[in-house]
Amino acid sequence: MPCSRADRSTASGRRDYAVLALLARLGLRSGEVAALQLGDVDWRTGELTVRGKARRQDRLPLPVEVGEALADYLLHSRPRSGYRQVILTSTHHFDRQYGGMKGEDA
Repeated sequence: MPCSRADRSTASGRRDYAVLALLARLGLRSGEVAALQLGDVDWRTGELTVRGKARRQDRLPLPVEVGEALADYLLHSRPRSGYRQVILTSTHHFDRQYGGMKGEDA
């Protein structure tokens, strides 16, 4: 995969690897990756709901290697947060009141 240069030993590297996998393997636009919600990943059927331009929604097959990259990020690197976006930026700041992160979503 062309995203093999991401350092997956770090939290940001696992996030970057997952983003690059979504871009490279599924051909998603950056805005589509940023708009992904936790509920858009259907692990049982191996599908991903993608929201595109003009409020269009498509269901795409989730290749194993992309699913593995997402799972690795979600299980080991994504901060606990009330935000539903799959991908959170590293510029989030810890919010003790809510036990998670706060900041801009990506």
